[in-house]
Amino acid sequence: MASTVFTFELPAGSYRFVAWSNQSSPYELNHSREESLQQGLTYRDLELSFALGADRTVVEDMPDLHFGQLANARVDSGSENEFTVLAIPYTNIINFTVRGLAEKAPGYTLSITDDNSHYTFDNNYVPYDDASQRTLQYKRTLAGDGRGQMKASMKVLRITDPELYPGKKNPTLRIT
Repeated sequence: MASTVFTFELPAGSYRFVAWSNQSSPYELNHSREESLQQGLTYRDLELSFALGADRTVVEDMPDLHFGQLANARVDSGSENEFTVLAIPYTNIINFTVRGLAEKAPGYTLSITDDNSHYTFDNNYVPYDDASQRTLQYKRTLAGDGRGQMKASMKVLRITDPELYPGKKNPTLRIT
């Protein structure tokens, strides 16, 4: 596994280190590093989002995204301090196999709709009053395999239990 090393001069204190990897297109931060430093922003002011057009539909696999954080990291003055932030995958591949549907050309459309496109910098959903501001629709075509099964695969941003995040809706799976 690859690693990246960053060196900072920090005064003694307790810190939270947060790491997102591959936050390039189509992932966007709402403020640049320079803006954050100039404006004195904290992680509470930062958001990461998946940028899409007006239809908010994902039809091909998105680039991988990883997240990690280390809380209460104590920096001591007068000594070298080293910390490791472990990053976990934030995108997941879901493989579908459907049986019992008559095959049709060009196939069925499989879609997952979820309000999972905007996150606070510390890995929580952004609490919009209107969930449509963060809703994504992932679409793939279910293709027959000639053995009575249709298959599709898609990469999605993490899908979680709405009970853990007030205001978040259940994801919806549809076959049309």
